[in-house]
Amino acid sequence: MSNDITLSGSNLTMSSLEIAELTGKRHDHVIRDIEVILENVGINPPKFGAVYKDAKGEERKCYNLPKRESILVVTKYSDKARLAVIDRWLQLETNARDQALYNNTEMTIEVYNEVLALKKELSSMKKNVVDPKREAKKTIFGERLFFGYIDKKLYGDFLDVMKNFEKRLKVTFRMGGTKREQFKESLFIEAKMPRPKNENDLTDSEFRQLIDNYKRLHIRR
Repeated sequence: MSNDITLSGSNLTMSSLEIAELTGKRHDHVIRDIEVILENVGINPPKFGAVYKDAKGEERKCYNLPKRESILVVTKYSDKARLAVIDRWLQLETNARDQALYNNTEMTIEVYNEVLALKKELSSMKKNVVDPKREAKKTIFGERLFFGYIDKKLYGDFLDVMKNFEKRLKVTFRMGGTKREQFKESLFIEAKMPRPKNENDLTDSEFRQLIDNYKRLHIRR
């Protein structure tokens, strides 16, 4: 059986070649029946017109009919012929539904994969988000100072402490590793506070205690 059932957008059609093969009639007779029957009911046959190439490669006229028109054409054919066309339409519609379901399933899987990729991207972004309080603690003891992450008053006090320390030990603000460690060690010792293994675990009140103690001991008002 030739593959002359077509799906254009959401509109299924059956060609006159397929009707001829299903009903056992000559194609030219089916062409004649289509033109006569459609004209009798006020339908313009050329609107369904198409062409195909025969065995010699020559173009020949044919028709691609929707379900209603194709069943209309075979109404006066034998019961067996009508049943063959109807069964073929049922098969065609089932195949079309299955294809639509497959397409929708593929689209759903594609959307699901896109959502998973987006979730991974968001998760990665969250890992890189700066925790302001934690970053403030890191900058107190690190090489950099991020202005926006530290309370303004604490930042001002910290600058006073750093400037005083510079003056006392004659070091620059961007001190090297040894001087920085000396500064941190002196803060804890003078405040009589044990130095934690992870300085980022210090609470805000402990930071304040370190700064205030240094000011009390070394900065005169």
